[in-house]
Amino acid sequence: KFVDVDDSIVGVHKLTPSIINELQRKHPPAEPCDGRIILPDTNTIVQPVIFERIGSDTITKCAKNIHGSGGPSRIDAETWKNLICSKAHGAEGSQLAEEIANLTRRLCSEEIPYEYISSFNVLSTSPTQETG
Repeated sequence: KFVDVDDSIVGVHKLTPSIINELQRKHPPAEPCDGRIILPDTNTIVQPVIFERIGSDTITKCAKNIHGSGGPSRIDAETWKNLICSKAHGAEGSQLAEEIANLTRRLCSEEIPYEYISSFNVLSTSPTQETG
């Protein structure tokens, strides 16, 4: 599937009963937290060297095995597979995988100011337009 502005299933939807039902079906009510799985207040220091194994081959392998929609970005799993794994893109696919690996290693091993990466941490659901 190509990502383009003519895609009829993206954008802001009116908040209809069917959309509310679908969102509730996909997002069931929260369950009580199990205290055994909560991380302690202190972090375990992890040696950054363990993340050095993350390379373009790791990213390519992951891209071949991911599934799902792209959310608001509209870049779904099939598009990532195409961008990274397709021979049609030549060296650019490998270069993209290497840059994603570089970013991943940095995110795992460096303290990066929140404002630099805030867009990675944004939680998005289906965009809706409230009526009334």
